[in-house]
Amino acid sequence: MKKRNSILTALLLCSSMSVSAAVQLSSSRIIFKEGQKEATLTMRNTASNQSFLVQTWLSDVNNNKLTPSPFLLTPPLFKMTQNSSANLRVINSGRQSFAQDKETLFRLNILSIPSQTDAEGAKLVVNNRSIIKFIYRPASLSDHDAALAYQKLQIKTDGKYLTLTNPTPYYVNIGQISLNGARLSANDLSAMGTVPPSGTVTLPYNVTLRNVTLTAIGDRGALLTPRSVQLP
Repeated sequence: MKKRNSILTALLLCSSMSVSAAVQLSSSRIIFKEGQKEATLTMRNTASNQSFLVQTWLSDVNNNKLTPSPFLLTPPLFKMTQNSSANLRVINSGRQSFAQDKETLFRLNILSIPSQTDAEGAKLVVNNRSIIKFIYRPASLSDHDAALAYQKLQIKTDGKYLTLTNPTPYYVNIGQISLNGARLSANDLSAMGTVPPSGTVTLPYNVTLRNVTLTAIGDRGALLTPRSVQLP
């Protein structure tokens, strides 16, 4: 049994809609559909006294930077002044063919570097990095079925491990899981990560498991209707 299949994608679950305390994103994920020319992510610097240099790039689920990238990010490097907004355009470069029978997952990386003036002198500068999901969805797959994929997860236990198997061609993003009504901690939840198409993730437990309730995250970043399963 593969107990750590989810490690490659676990960090994706920790994505935030905020790149830093001041730079905010319009979405926590991008769904790029086949035939779509481009997608846009809006960023806003809400700080009244701080500018940021923002760098963006695309990587695979193993955090390997994609060079050349199958998608062009423009602008890849730009400055955000106080109380300003900017649009990041994601354009299909046409350099790569994608699987037509399942989704493909990437990581969109956004690095925010606070500005510093000479007058401020030497001080520690903390760079902020955010990672959001970037999913390519072929035309053969529908948004409707993607929203229902978590309902088809096969949930099994063997007395030691809770196993989620995904028979669908969609990535299922787990937002919350409760065992016997007790919600998992953020650390335990991140260990399960995202359930890939035709993939499996597992979680150890040490209670007599009677009920599992899970909630997935939809395309718009919102929690979907909880699904509760009674175990034998």
